[in-house]
Amino acid sequence: MKKSKTGFTLIEIVVSFAAIIVLAIAATNFLFSTLTQRDQALAESMLSEQAETAFSIIANTIRSAQQINIIDGGQGLETTNPEECWLFKWDNSSQQLKFNQITSSSCSPPSEANQLLTSQLVNITQVDFDLLAVDDSSRTVSMTLDLQVYRPLWNTTQQFSQVFVNLIDVSGGDDD
Repeated sequence: MKKSKTGFTLIEIVVSFAAIIVLAIAATNFLFSTLTQRDQALAESMLSEQAETAFSIIANTIRSAQQINIIDGGQGLETTNPEECWLFKWDNSSQQLKFNQITSSSCSPPSEANQLLTSQLVNITQVDFDLLAVDDSSRTVSMTLDLQVYRPLWNTTQQFSQVFVNLIDVSGGDDD
């Protein structure tokens, strides 16, 4: 009787090892691709959310302001109405849009902005406020924000622009 030898040949071991390596590489690529897509979606969502938040707050202050001043070469905005005064200012060193608000009768805009308007996860690389038509008594303001988000697997920059119309007439009443 002849004994049969059971086991794997060297060729079978090499082929199976190669197949395992190919599967591991494919799984790693799939995981990396999935994580990259997740970071891309998160970054773009963060940009949109932060721009929407900033525009919403600034729109409300511009619409109700009796006086609007663009300061610091378009990198700041002051608004005043009878009950509250706002200052929005871009801080280049921290790349953040900061604000401050004073609520009192006959106030003047704050001298310093120290509260963040957007998340620290989002960098603001440029802010520009501009009066669109000087002849309309400073009633139309455009704002441009360049926002940037760094994620481990995705970095993105996007520019957002919006135009705001002041709804208060010179005498302090609402326009019709």
